[in-house]
Amino acid sequence: MDLLCNRKDGVAFIALVGQFWQREDLQAFECAVKESISGGCRIAVIDVDHLSFINSMGLGMLARSFLRFRDSGGKMILYRPRSCVLEVIEISGFKTFMPIASDEKELEGLIQGSDRIL
Repeated sequence: MDLLCNRKDGVAFIALVGQFWQREDLQAFECAVKESISGGCRIAVIDVDHLSFINSMGLGMLARSFLRFRDSGGKMILYRPRSCVLEVIEISGFKTFMPIASDEKELEGLIQGSDRIL
């Protein structure tokens, strides 16, 4: 899996490319999340548009990362999940607690709405 990270105006953009389940990939993602929080980011946008596979270990890491951001006063948003990934996310119940944006307009609304929520 490839992990692409960028930060701008207190927002961390983390893109997951490929399959998200191997230990080293989970650890790299966890490091990126920790660095984003320690770097002052209050919002994390996890771009999963190019994620082709996720298993229970990957879902667990997303849930822990969501809690880490929430507990630090921030917010984590899943962005552009493919249908195969979205199906796993929906079946797992993530839509009940984690914001998901399917396009840029939804993402902007969730980011701008964060000031009122946080």
